[in-house]
Amino acid sequence: MKNKIILLVLGFFLVFNVKALSLNDELNNWISENKDIASKIVMDSVNACVDNYNQTCVLDKIVAELNRQGYTEEAEALNQNRDEILNITVADKEEIKESVTDSINTLTNNAITFIDSFKVFSVTYSNALIDSIDEQLVTSIKSCNDDFVCAFDKVVAKLNSKGFLSASINLNSLRGKVVTLNNDYEKVMNSLSAYLLINEANDFDSITDLFIDLKQNIQKLKTPMNNLLKIYYDDIYERIEDRIDNIGTNNIIDIYNDIINKLDSYTDLEMALLNKINKFESFYNSYNLTDYENIIKRELNSYRDYYRTNLIDRLDVKLNSYLDNKINDIVDNTDITNNDSVIDRNTKLYDIMSKINELKQSIIDFINERNNKISFPLINEYIVAEKEYIGLKFDEAYTKTESYIIDILLIENKNAIDASKLIIDNSSDIILTKFNHMIGTDFLNKLKPTYGTLNAKNLYNDKIGTLSKVEVNVFDVVAKSVTIVVVGDVSPTGEVDITDIVRTCNHMFGKITLEGYEYMAADTDMNNTIDITDIVNIANIMFGKEI
Repeated sequence: MKNKIILLVLGFFLVFNVKALSLNDELNNWISENKDIASKIVMDSVNACVDNYNQTCVLDKIVAELNRQGYTEEAEALNQNRDEILNITVADKEEIKESVTDSINTLTNNAITFIDSFKVFSVTYSNALIDSIDEQLVTSIKSCNDDFVCAFDKVVAKLNSKGFLSASINLNSLRGKVVTLNNDYEKVMNSLSAYLLINEANDFDSITDLFIDLKQNIQKLKTPMNNLLKIYYDDIYERIEDRIDNIGTNNIIDIYNDIINKLDSYTDLEMALLNKINKFESFYNSYNLTDYENIIKRELNSYRDYYRTNLIDRLDVKLNSYLDNKINDIVDNTDITNNDSVIDRNTKLYDIMSKINELKQSIIDFINERNNKISFPLINEYIVAEKEYIGLKFDEAYTKTESYIIDILLIENKNAIDASKLIIDNSSDIILTKFNHMIGTDFLNKLKPTYGTLNAKNLYNDKIGTLSKVEVNVFDVVAKSVTIVVVGDVSPTGEVDITDIVRTCNHMFGKITLEGYEYMAADTDMNNTIDITDIVNIANIMFGKEI
């Protein structure tokens, strides 16, 4: 409701000078020249009436604020028109509707004229435009805050600074059309907003008629706009596909990242257009105009098919080809009768898996950042689907590489003297230890893997205990994970105390049943039976005695 009041009163300022209301010329001129001031006054006035959303209250507040700021003549002129403003007639609505329709038609015709002109320019100077897109240009365009004319001037200046003088001059010759188009667009958006809100959805037939006209104009724009976009998307995809064809075994990550950075620049440039489109979203959401959703869905599905066929799937084929060549080279040069050769093979495969994860994360981060810039549900839905699709492709590549790992990764005692207190079962991935209350890093120093590095997890205040973990990492990939069982730590809590004795006694007397790791921790003499000897041993451990 609050947003409707805001837009409605903004409509008083920005739309009704189409002569549907007889505001005097002085007030109309002041509104046109002071839109920022007028908008702020409206916002402040709406906030002051937030409890009742009363249009009369809002109008009174605007008049009062105009007087307070010294705009007494404007306040008086607005006050003189208060009855007409608060009681818009059917004839007024029809005149506004006619003005909206005319402005939409004008926008459409001017847009087609501009697109046709820009298409001719694009065919001639597409290389110059593509080569000019970089992070600096994107940043400067963002500073324009969705002002098309400002963004246009930034592109002209960039072409000039890059030495594309002919392209800069030719593009600048279209500036007048851009200014006209931008003004037409703002007029349509403002008048359409006001018209819809004036009708307040109770004159749905009239609103539907207007949107039918709008839809027909959108259909007129569809073909020339698609033809224009195709020039750029075809061009960038051809460039990317050329890079794909030249991907070597040693630079696949760099090529992927280069492609992502280029697409990121395109995405940022598209955001200005999407932010403009977002204004339409509120219209079709408010009036359930599903036809517009379907139009967009059709376009997105078409783009998705093209995007997948010509980019994602080709990259996937290239990645798999790269993986096959790389993996085959590693496998063919492995002597499976030699442990050192197998370890070298596994290490190289884990390196590839790490790179796949790294690349997947960088692309997912890019997609998430792109999605956060857009507040258009249909496009958000499309981007999420693409993220899942791309993630699946990388997961398949990861699993494929992992399938060639030969499982000979072992954890061993670093010192033979610890063998009686540190029993390692690599087949079941369990370490049974009589070392208790030991700092995790000290415990790791007693172990060594056949390759990779060790890391301790699930510690209890930095100390090992039953259900703590030792992981073997190879290039940031967890290649092996084993569970620690500390003799006597039955609970488990990382401490051997009276609780452990009580649980063991309860098991012995049939009150509870210890299973799994708890049973292993309680069976201190490892004879597969829990009896009084184990209870005595746990008590001795609790008091710091050797067992």
